[in-house]
Amino acid sequence: MAAMASSSPSPSPSPSPPSSAASLMSALKLLMLVMCPVLVALAVAHGKVILGLLNGDLGAWQSRRERLSLGWGYSRGAGIKGSRYAASHALCTPENVTFCLKYVVPKQQHVRSNWTAIDSHLQSCDADFVMGKMLQGRLSELASVSEPVQKDEMVCATGDCGRRRQPRSRPYLSTSGSAAALLVWEYMTDAGMDTRIDAVGNVIGLHTATPAPESASRNRSVLILGSHHDTVNDAGALDGSYGVLASIAVVHMLACNRKSRSQASDDPSSFLDFDIQVVAFDDEEGNNRFGTTNTGAKVFAGMLQAPGLAEAYLNKYPAFALALGDRMRLVLGIAAGENGDLAEVIRACGTNQLAIWEQSRSLGFVELHIEQGPVLDREREPAGVVSFINGQSRLTAAFTGRSAHAGTVPMVLRSDALVAAAKTVVAAESIAKSTEHLVATVGDLRVQDAASNTVPGNVHMTLDVRSPDDALRQGAVDKIIALGGSAAASAGVHVDFRMMHEAAAVQMDTTLQAVLQEAMTNVNTREQRSFTPRPLNSGAGHDAMIIANVTPVAMLFVRCKDGVSHHPDEYADPVDLAYGAHVLLESIRLMDAHHKHRRMNL
Repeated sequence: MAAMASSSPSPSPSPSPPSSAASLMSALKLLMLVMCPVLVALAVAHGKVILGLLNGDLGAWQSRRERLSLGWGYSRGAGIKGSRYAASHALCTPENVTFCLKYVVPKQQHVRSNWTAIDSHLQSCDADFVMGKMLQGRLSELASVSEPVQKDEMVCATGDCGRRRQPRSRPYLSTSGSAAALLVWEYMTDAGMDTRIDAVGNVIGLHTATPAPESASRNRSVLILGSHHDTVNDAGALDGSYGVLASIAVVHMLACNRKSRSQASDDPSSFLDFDIQVVAFDDEEGNNRFGTTNTGAKVFAGMLQAPGLAEAYLNKYPAFALALGDRMRLVLGIAAGENGDLAEVIRACGTNQLAIWEQSRSLGFVELHIEQGPVLDREREPAGVVSFINGQSRLTAAFTGRSAHAGTVPMVLRSDALVAAAKTVVAAESIAKSTEHLVATVGDLRVQDAASNTVPGNVHMTLDVRSPDDALRQGAVDKIIALGGSAAASAGVHVDFRMMHEAAAVQMDTTLQAVLQEAMTNVNTREQRSFTPRPLNSGAGHDAMIIANVTPVAMLFVRCKDGVSHHPDEYADPVDLAYGAHVLLESIRLMDAHHKHRRMNL
């Protein structure tokens, strides 16, 4: 028996699970125990929202605060999570939700942002906070909304792509442009404005001076503030965005003031005498593949209307027409397919859809902007009042000579196109340097079929001449063309100059300038600053140039470091940015006092 027992294999014990697996199972059990109460709490607190989302009801998610409490918010470079912004604004409806998700909402991975703390202060009436930390936070948040950029598209100026910052770009009619517009819409709504997005991408918010009926509001005057929300490629965070967000911060403070006064007194004289409208224009930069610029401001000013856009772009720029049609369908809530009739959509949109304000009610337009130049930084002054926006002449020049072998053709027998172009560049620089208030730039010069051993036969270049004095600018252009012609003749070359764009200088309204200067003086007194406001000319174009066709305009510039702009290194001291917002707010108070005084003396 013993032998038999020893020969029979005894059953081996069951192997015990590895300790790591046991730890994992324990961790999962613990996680479930922890998460169950959390899920139950979410279901209780947000049951309506969760059921709505499960049923496909996008309108169930009503507020940013509720979204943040669920752990969802914004993400860097990814735009906006979900279509709640559009749903709240009745832009996305059950009928066109598929369209909205396809064309408006960036479909990228989203992460929770750090905005819970800022969101909790939306009702703050502390001016230093609203024009300081809140403004800075919103500038950073809006700057993070950008088109995705592939690594091979990045410009590696330092030779190290891995350490290169993420480029920013919000072209017109892009997904990121729509996301930015919706984010600005929410900022305006947070400030208590009646807000909408028009058919071409302008975001328009109205702050009514008193809690009066809508009929009374229609008869009040309106002061317009704002700038643009689109960007150039590889942009900074301030160009355009600062003017928009600082204007919203000013309205936030006006809303606080209105609320406190309505609680203290029912006397109408305690409220503003006029309404405030903030506009975030689209397509100021011309960053698109269609060749358009200032589309938003032109539509706002009534210089372009939807039918006109259709006529101008439907055949010339089919891609633009399709994108514009998508935007209009979104605004109208039309669930049209990609092959929908654009002309029908535009007719449905109509001119009334784009009617924003009546010129007779407008007190003017004030645009707050970074200087984009070095003058204020050099003079160590935080801000300045703009006197003129320079006029501009933009030309191309084509020099046509004869390509030849660099070693076999004697100098006297050459027709060197580059020599003629180079003499023209020197002439433009000499004229600009010897003339006050004039600048000239050759920003693009190209040699066709360039080679080190070939005499250049064809050269193309651009010429940009700007001045606040139109006669001076036009005279300088004529001189440069004449000298370029002489240089071409002496080199045995033909030259063809063509005017590509010409815009007259725009003088800022003297009354609004005086108000801004007085406001700066008052703020300087409060903040114990000693500088005297300086007049400036703007060398860059702005939305104010377009709006000047229909109402008085003024601009306030805030200094930026080294004058750098249209570049990721664009920077302004937060103290200066807050200063500009305080001056804008003070200017509104001064205008209100002047307006009341004039009305009482009628």
